[in-house]
Amino acid sequence: MHNYYFPTGVSKKIAFSKIDHIECVKPALLSGKWRLWVTGDFRTWFPADFSRNKRVAIFIIYQKKRILIGFPVKNSEEVKNILKEKSLLK
Repeated sequence: MHNYYFPTGVSKKIAFSKIDHIECVKPALLSGKWRLWVTGDFRTWFPADFSRNKRVAIFIIYQKKRILIGFPVKNSEEVKNILKEKSLLK
C-alpha cells in the first residue's frame, strides 16, 4: 500500500497469508469513494489516493485483525483476476 500512514505517507506491505479475504465494492459515499486518506468509520483505513473518486472499484481487505483496509486500483479487472487466482476475492 503506497501512502498508507498518515501524515507521513510511508508505504505498508501486507502478506497474503495475513489476509482472510477481499471484497470488491462499487465506489459510493459509504464505501469510501470520497475518502481521500485515513478513515471515516474508525474501522476501515484508506491509504492516500486523490483520484479515488474516479476509480470503478474499491477493494476492502479483511485481515485477521479488526482493522479493514480499503484501496482502489487503476486496473480493477486485472486485480480481480489476480485475487481470484489466489482465492482471496469474495
